[in-house]
Amino acid sequence: SHIRLAKIERFIEIEEQFRLKDALNALSEYEIVILDCPPTLGMTLTQALLAAHFVIVPIAGDYYSHEGVIDLNESLQKATRGNPSLQVLG
Repeated sequence: SHIRLAKIERFIEIEEQFRLKDALNALSEYEIVILDCPPTLGMTLTQALLAAHFVIVPIAGDYYSHEGVIDLNESLQKATRGNPSLQVLG
């Protein structure tokens, strides 16, 4: 009903993406945390990429897996805007 409400919704969506990163930063007793994501390009992957330091992408050697890696590469490029230290290890 008002433009301010739309701005609030957008702010919540942006802040939501960093919820996992904030939670992991609060865990000081662990040196390593492994985030195992489902093979989808949804919000779970986005949050994990924004929170991670490194990425390892296991894939099968078939056509559809290769196509998925192409799509994942686009997601990785977008995630590095919000997480410039993100590195793909393999």
